[in-house]
Amino acid sequence: MATASSTGVSRLLEAEKSADELTSRARQEAERTVADARKRAEQILAGEGPEAGGDRDAARLRDEAQAEKARIARETQLHIERIRALAATRRAEAVERLVGKLFGHS
Repeated sequence: MATASSTGVSRLLEAEKSADELTSRARQEAERTVADARKRAEQILAGEGPEAGGDRDAARLRDEAQAEKARIARETQLHIERIRALAATRRAEAVERLVGKLFGHS
């Protein structure tokens, strides 16, 4: 008869195995996607394949990539600013509590 702890451990091990499988599948899919993107980029730059138009398509892809990088940079900057504001607020609250404890008990 299985105990509650052994059942919990079994479930934990099954969950870990499932997570490993999902991670492995995601990694494989990402590798396939990157390989496909590289192949497509090589075809475009070589003027081959269905995207033959070469320079125009390559320039469009570069522009899209630059726009995406700029968007990510803006979002990252906003996130950093929010974190700094939150840290400043928490620091101010901590100072207030400390001052309250120091002078509230005098």
